[in-house]
Amino acid sequence: MKVILLVIGVIIGTAGISSIAVFFWPEPKVHTYIADKNGLIVLSHPVEIRAHPGKIWEFLLNIEENYKAWHPSDHVVFTWTEGTPWEKGARIYSEQYMGGELVTYKGVVTESVPGRKITFTFDFPISIMNPKNEFVISGTDSVSTFCGITYLKFNKLFRLLFSPQIDEMIDSIAAHTAMENENMKRILEQ
Repeated sequence: MKVILLVIGVIIGTAGISSIAVFFWPEPKVHTYIADKNGLIVLSHPVEIRAHPGKIWEFLLNIEENYKAWHPSDHVVFTWTEGTPWEKGARIYSEQYMGGELVTYKGVVTESVPGRKITFTFDFPISIMNPKNEFVISGTDSVSTFCGITYLKFNKLFRLLFSPQIDEMIDSIAAHTAMENENMKRILEQ
């Protein structure tokens, strides 16, 4: 429910009348985030894995089979609706719980460097506040780093009025990603 209200707040905020929606959210949490002058917030979530980078890439190529194991309590389904997995232009459909709410994601891969980097975007309305996501893989034969990067963007008025909700979203993303990282590390280091 909060995710739906947040999306509605983003839409209202872009129209310049977002002060009405401030009454829909609970009291603020104490959290600090840093947005650049354009309102972009970059959340980087690296994890070191004792495995060859190719093993991480293989895990991602088989995301349809690995999705639930990656986050058993939150991930529901991931499927390709068009194209070849992680190639530019491939279309994504997934469902997962974020902040206790089931969220449906549809999107497209916008950049793919096999074995190294994937960039993807979600469709509207999520794209308003989450313009892109990246998976970056680096490392050597025995130790690699997988980094999920989430880009969030909020206009100045929205940041002013909804800072507590942005904090809650960031906390939810951080907790979700920490569990994904822990699970990926456990699975790939076996």
